[in-house]
Amino acid sequence: MARQSGGGTQRDGKPDWALIWHQTLAIFHGAGGDSNWCFGQAEVFEFLVDRKKKGAPAWKRLKIAEALSDYQKRFHRDSGERLDRIVAQLRYKVSCERRAELSGPEIMEVFRGALSIDVVETCWWALGGGAGRWA
Repeated sequence: MARQSGGGTQRDGKPDWALIWHQTLAIFHGAGGDSNWCFGQAEVFEFLVDRKKKGAPAWKRLKIAEALSDYQKRFHRDSGERLDRIVAQLRYKVSCERRAELSGPEIMEVFRGALSIDVVETCWWALGGGAGRWA
């Protein structure tokens, strides 16, 4: 098992999200800041559900799951339960939400602007108005 150090920061001074979220998860489950506390899918799932109830978006829950998966790979290589399924499900959810956002109201406004011209002209032509104006 690898040794943990740094108190939540990497050597380059950047936050070590794996250590930070492990500590947060341990506190959530009443294990305090125990750096040797092992966790599995059930503990992570319960934590992520709580985060969702508190309003955390899917992309943030994905980052948490990825960090905890990274923690497992770095410090608990021999633990049985991996978080790959949870991470995969959250990645899928995030990609679905992004697609929905891209096809949401903002994009529809752009299309409406372009379509309104075509629709008006098409209706005008269909009603017989095209011969005089566009001829």
